[in-house]
Amino acid sequence: MKNALVIIILSTLLFSCKNENNQQTKTPEENIEIEEGTTEVSNKPAAIKDTIEVYQLRPGEIISSPLKIEGRARGTWYFEASFAIRLLDENGNELAVVPAEAQDSWMTEDWVPFEATLEFENPDFKEGVLVFEKANPSGLDEHDRDLRVKVAFVPSP
Repeated sequence: MKNALVIIILSTLLFSCKNENNQQTKTPEENIEIEEGTTEVSNKPAAIKDTIEVYQLRPGEIISSPLKIEGRARGTWYFEASFAIRLLDENGNELAVVPAEAQDSWMTEDWVPFEATLEFENPDFKEGVLVFEKANPSGLDEHDRDLRVKVAFVPSP
C-alpha cells in the first residue's frame, strides 16, 4: 500500500514539473486587469491576472452578432471542458448565453485556450456586459468568480 502511494505522489510531482517546463509562453500583450465583478473601459484586452484573458475583446468595444470570442483561462476555470459566457443588457437582463469550449485538455492548472461564438438579437440598449463565469459545479457561493466586460451595441437602424 505504501509503495502505491509513493508511486502516485512521485507521478504527480513528475507530471507537475513537466507541465511547468512546457507551459504556453504566448500571452496577449498589454492586457487590462479587471477586478472580479466589475466593469471597466480601456483599449486593452480584458483579463483577471493569472486566471482568464480574452484576446481580442476590449472593454467598451462595440459588438454585434455573431461575436467570436477567443482567449485562455486556467484549467480551474472550466468544468467538463467549458464555462458560461453571458451577455446582459444594461438592466441586467440576459440576452444570450453560450458555453466557452476548451481547445485543449482542461484538467490542469495551466492555461487552456477557449473559443465561443455568441449570437444575439441587437437590443434597444446602448450598453451591456459580457460575463465570463467560472464553472462552479459545487454551487457554493465561495467558488463563484467572474470577469465582467462592459460592451456597447451597434445602434439599431
